[in-house]
This record gives sequence, structure tokens and C-alpha cells, in this order.
Amino acid sequence: VDTCLDNGKASTCRECAVENSEMKKLPFPNTCTFEGDDFKCLKESIIPFMNRKMDEGDGAFQVHLGDILKGTNSAANSRRCTDASFDSRSKLFRPAKNFLLINGDNESNECLGYDITEPSDPIRSMWRSKFGTLSFTSDFPEITGGGRPPLTRVAGNEEIFGFEYKSIAFFGLDYPAGDTYITKNAPQDLNQNSCF
Repeated sequence: VDTCLDNGKASTCRECAVENSEMKKLPFPNTCTFEGDDFKCLKESIIPFMNRKMDEGDGAFQVHLGDILKGTNSAANSRRCTDASFDSRSKLFRPAKNFLLINGDNESNECLGYDITEPSDPIRSMWRSKFGTLSFTSDFPEITGGGRPPLTRVAGNEEIFGFEYKSIAFFGLDYPAGDTYITKNAPQDLNQNSCF
């Protein structure tokens, strides 16, 4: 249910946002799942289409390139990054075959509670608990070569992964969103040596 707690009273997220007039005033944490039109499109069209294409042998795996929540375009202030919204997306992607997720800035460094200096901040820990164990759920179609390659994740930074298939290496990498975030939020010594 797409609800939030507003002063201890349950109401819909839309009511909370209207009553509070701005997203930044939405109670936090909240129980909103933020399941809008993009969510519905993924659930009803895109995931079934991708699964069908994989069944037909047109692909072996799916990778979502992050941003599973709407972003705020600013660092560490999104109130959308909650257990409820992450659980909602976890359930959304569950039917997707051989599905991997790369962490986007909307569900990492834009989230309230993100700390660039702390690799185990609450936001990254929550993301890892919901998505950091995703792996291939079935063998790849025979037409693409079959088999199921082992997936390796970086311990303590599970949003980074890699695997090799048919002599091609694939990597899922994650870093904060661009030089604006780094410049405004990283320690000065990181800025001087940054490759961004």
C-alpha cells in the first residue's frame, strides 16, 4: 500500500506530499512505495517483454542501469529511499529472468542518509540487503551458448559485480553521480586526485 505516516497518522503518499506541499517535507522514514507510471510500465510491459525475448533466445540476461526511484538531482536528501520503496522494487524485479541491477544515483548518493565517506552507510547497506545478492536464476538459452556463468561481487561493496561469458568480461560498476556530487561532498584531497 502506498501510504506514509504523517504525524503518526497513516495517509496516502499523495496526501502527505500535498499536505506537506513539498517532497522534502515528507515525513522520513515513511512507508511510501512511490509506484507511479514508470513502475506500472516496467511491471506490465517491459519485464514481460524482456522475459519473452529471453525465452525466444534473443538474450541471456537483463541488467537495469539503476535509477529505480525518481531522483532529486541533489545530494543526500531524497526521502524516497526507504525499506518500503526498496521492498517494492525488489518485488517488482523478482519475476525478471537472469536479472542484475546496477546501483543508480537515485537510490544511493541522492538518498537521505548517504555518506560518501562511509562505505557501510545505512543507504548502501539497505540497497545491498535488497539487491546485492541478485544473480542468474536459470541457465542461459542454448541459442546464446547455454550454461550459467558464476557471478562475482566485491565483498563489502556488492553493487559492483562481474562475470565472464563466452570469453567476454562483463562488469557492473557504481560511483557517485558525476563531478558535481564529488566536488561538493568529497574531501578536498579526493578532488585534487579525482579522475572525474
